Amino acid sequence: MRFSVAHAPGLAVCLVCPELDCGVDVEVTGRPADPVRVARTMFHPREAARVLAAPRPASAAACSCGTGR
Repeated sequence: MRFSVAHAPGLAVCLVCPELDCGVDVEVTGRPADPVRVARTMFHPREAARVLAAPRPASAAACSCGTGR
């Protein structure tokens, strides 16, 4: 069993994986982030492709949920 925990003011995240290494991070930026830019610069190419393939309003959800990092 592997897990990762991260927190920021007003937010806590815990990711649990039965077999795979995992990691989670949270950032408080104080400004809206462009999910496409984040995906292109921070994600593995397969993960970025998922965000880039999503319709623009859905790309924020694709960026923030279950990226499998």
